[in-house]
Amino acid sequence: MIPVHSITGALEIRKLSGINPDSIHRRLAHRDEHYQFVIQESGSTVMSVDFKTVPLKAGHVLCILPGQVHRAQSARHSHVWIIAVKREWIHETYRFVLDTFAPNHGAVALDKAMLPALHHSITLLHDMYISGDEIRFLPQVLRGATDVCIGICTGAYHRQHTEDDLILSRPVQLLHEFRQLLARHYLTMKSPAAYADKLHISLSYLNEVVKEQTGYSVSRLIQEQVITESRRILYYTDISIKELATRMGYDDYSYFCRYFKNATGMTPAQARKFSRE
Repeated sequence: MIPVHSITGALEIRKLSGINPDSIHRRLAHRDEHYQFVIQESGSTVMSVDFKTVPLKAGHVLCILPGQVHRAQSARHSHVWIIAVKREWIHETYRFVLDTFAPNHGAVALDKAMLPALHHSITLLHDMYISGDEIRFLPQVLRGATDVCIGICTGAYHRQHTEDDLILSRPVQLLHEFRQLLARHYLTMKSPAAYADKLHISLSYLNEVVKEQTGYSVSRLIQEQVITESRRILYYTDISIKELATRMGYDDYSYFCRYFKNATGMTPAQARKFSRE
């Protein structure tokens, strides 16, 4: 079973200052049941998210979604804020944008005009968070301040797309629905046509929408879902490759190994060893 970390309350916030290669907290990659925002104030940090390298520079934010395997790889003169927030404290609109676009963008640049507001908002949120019961209506106050911070961070992901009515557009709605279907059915549904049927649209239109919004084909996103979950299991468990193939929905062990190597350039065994180094 892959371990999932959780926070005791709805929110945790902390600042890490002056982190360098010799002082970075090196712990095993893990995944969380909550959303996590890494906001780089100065210096630089390199994260691994679902076994992909994600660099952060000053003025960047990284949203790590629930279930994504991640860890810090390196840092230099790094000053970062870490905000962990449970799902129910994030507005539905923000979740829609983050769940739909964060997997394809990694870390994104914050709007420079919003940086001062974000700095003040995070500092205020942190001060109130550590004040504890000294503030009346603390949960409500914290939730409001959190909403401001997460809204600014989510706006950075929204800015990657130019349409003002992005969230309401039919293509974005379809991409969101496709991602939800994929997360639920990737073990049993490997055919792009099956997802198009579920969405009651043609395969050509689904491919057009997904390609336009992510730069990848439907089959590529299906492959990424399968390979990402396979790598998570390889990292955390010692099950055999044959058992992994079966768990991923492949009766043909040899085909699964070829499929995995074609996607990653490594065999499953090599990927397991590489991820644990």
